[in-house]
Amino acid sequence: MGSCQGTTLDIQQDLRMREIMTKFQVPMPYIDEYRIFQTMKQVEIIQHNKIPYFDLIYSKMGDSSDKMKNLVKKWRTKYELHNHPNLLSIHNVSIIESMKIFIPYTDIILLIDKPIQPLTRHKKVIMKQPFSQNEILFLLDCVVSGLAFQQQNKIYPSGFEIEDIVTVKTPFNTEIYKLVDRYQKPIRTNLFQDFIQLYDDKQTLNELKKTAFFSPAQIEAIPKKDKYLKHNRYKSDVFNFGLILIYLIQAKHPEVYDWKKWQVDDFALRKVQDDLIVTNFDEKFLRLIEIMLTIEEDKRPDFIELDNMVNKLFLGLQMHRLQEKYQLKDFFIVSFDKHSDIKNEILSNNIYQSKQSKQSTLIGSQNLIKSTQQQTQHLRNETQKIKQNDISQASIKDQQIQTQNKFDNTITVSQGKLHYSNGFYYIGQICNRRRHGIGTYYNSDNQKISEGMWVFDVPEGDFILYNQPKQEIEKSHMNLSRKDWVQYKGQMKQGQKNGIGVLYFSDGSKFMGNFSCDQAHGKGQFEYQNKEQIIGTWQHDIFNS
Repeated sequence: MGSCQGTTLDIQQDLRMREIMTKFQVPMPYIDEYRIFQTMKQVEIIQHNKIPYFDLIYSKMGDSSDKMKNLVKKWRTKYELHNHPNLLSIHNVSIIESMKIFIPYTDIILLIDKPIQPLTRHKKVIMKQPFSQNEILFLLDCVVSGLAFQQQNKIYPSGFEIEDIVTVKTPFNTEIYKLVDRYQKPIRTNLFQDFIQLYDDKQTLNELKKTAFFSPAQIEAIPKKDKYLKHNRYKSDVFNFGLILIYLIQAKHPEVYDWKKWQVDDFALRKVQDDLIVTNFDEKFLRLIEIMLTIEEDKRPDFIELDNMVNKLFLGLQMHRLQEKYQLKDFFIVSFDKHSDIKNEILSNNIYQSKQSKQSTLIGSQNLIKSTQQQTQHLRNETQKIKQNDISQASIKDQQIQTQNKFDNTITVSQGKLHYSNGFYYIGQICNRRRHGIGTYYNSDNQKISEGMWVFDVPEGDFILYNQPKQEIEKSHMNLSRKDWVQYKGQMKQGQKNGIGVLYFSDGSKFMGNFSCDQAHGKGQFEYQNKEQIIGTWQHDIFNS
């Protein structure tokens, strides 16, 4: 965490940034580039056409000021020297200054990681479920590797907190943890400074105490209001990260502080560590956490030393670290020539824009829309009948409850299994004999039907639907009410496809875009098996333009 000076963001700019984030469905991990580009009039934050897990920021500025040159210098430094597999990365920087009719302008293209979610929004964190040993070891590997790199290059992480750990898809399509580093996070206050600033506001402070992670040096400095605390920031963050690991292992916040004396309670800290013994985690790993939580700062390792300890731990467990499984180049996308004159080709081929969509002739669109709506309504009625039948005939098989959580402090949720008279069954979180929480629904042949978040038997939020495809005569982008789809992966609302999603078909084609009321509705992109792409707008499953 450490101490660092922060600045107050302009409210209007912050609201505009949130508007941009919502429009493009992009999470907000304090990425500096988004904050900078929000003030530009001609700007697009868009999905890369061929690598959907990465974002392109494209802007054409009628400006060639020193400010822009300084930004270019910072981005190139990050891109050329400070890219690491476990830090949010800039995969390409293209800055081209030129003259057009005697007017200077600057073309800017950045290809950056698109975070899936911060660690605080991981489903196990939300549902208060403990992480497994393998999950914790993978997190330990990623975080320590990234912070050790920052320490080696003297890049202070500007107040490391649990919110700075995000999930990102790699070019080899694997989810890993990355850190938001100083080059991609605006300078801001951290929790340590918030405590000092709000020290006299006891009510607010009591709320913050519930989720606080502080090193011994930090907590003792708070009542003294020593915001310029002299301490080893990396060693403080090692202590805080140790507490974060315990929080994830036990699925509850560790109580280790004596808030009256403003210090770490040695007895409480030892008790928390002793409680880890019953988790059956490896003894060497538990010993490592004990070292991370050493009270004396001079005896506690920093991240470079901790990285060496993690190497020995993985060697003893006969496991490979992430960077041993893959080569460094595998984590980054091969960039195009920054000084090339083919930038127009780059934009037309690699950027998802409605401008580049292929025009197709819509034949009998009104009839197709009407037919599609009738089919959709019929399917919806059938689905509702099945859903009601499932609810009425469901029976619960008694099983030992693994975890218990609370929704709105009034609803008890348990982990279990539901059996249905048709042979179907559900494994996951249950409330009042209904699917409620994270779970998976299977048919009588043990094949998945759907999985994701449920709210009293109704799919809600991020969800995956599986389908047994049927024969379809017309297989094109013109009408997406096809029966040969095999999987839908995306957002749902009240049991219907709603929001951003991807629909996969049995012939290898797929549609990526907006859904509403169970239909493709809005902007999207259809990709055939031969990689031919149609970009445009759909209305009630029918291609419109």
